[in-house]
Amino acid sequence: MEAQVESDEIAPGSSLTGPGDRVVMNVFADATKIAHALGLNIELPDSDNADPAYWERIHADGGYKPRIASQIADPWWNGDPDWVLLIGLPRVEVWFDIEEGVKLFLFAADIGLALDLLDRLRARGIALTGEDGRSLVWVAPTRLDDALVARVRAHLESAGLVQVSNAIIWELPPGRR
Repeated sequence: MEAQVESDEIAPGSSLTGPGDRVVMNVFADATKIAHALGLNIELPDSDNADPAYWERIHADGGYKPRIASQIADPWWNGDPDWVLLIGLPRVEVWFDIEEGVKLFLFAADIGLALDLLDRLRARGIALTGEDGRSLVWVAPTRLDDALVARVRAHLESAGLVQVSNAIIWELPPGRR
């Protein structure tokens, strides 16, 4: 893993420079298991936990960031208090948002890299399908203008992703979940 960086300049997707259209991949699976599969020995908050006492414990003593700061790429001290950069991979940033879970930022043209990462997670026992059979992985453009959505669509559909519920979100096809 790269050395810890403390920067005012980072933001989700900020290390991705150059031409291309960015997408965000939400992985609505167990964030702690994903972190462990990525080689991080940390515990992340459970975004789905509805117990107020649980959230009191998470936010106690400065929140969850101080407990994991030395083991992740960037705790983003000066950014959103709910976000941290878990790990920066070549052409893919893996972030955690306390409200939404694990999010990957990448160029649409690099969607194959993210799908390879999902295959490795699945091989390590990370479920990418919900109890209802729906995909726990959603991919969307980082900006919502018609031209960008059209350009992104070509990359995502050529990688086998499918639109299920609306025109801006793609999911893993049933055979890849």
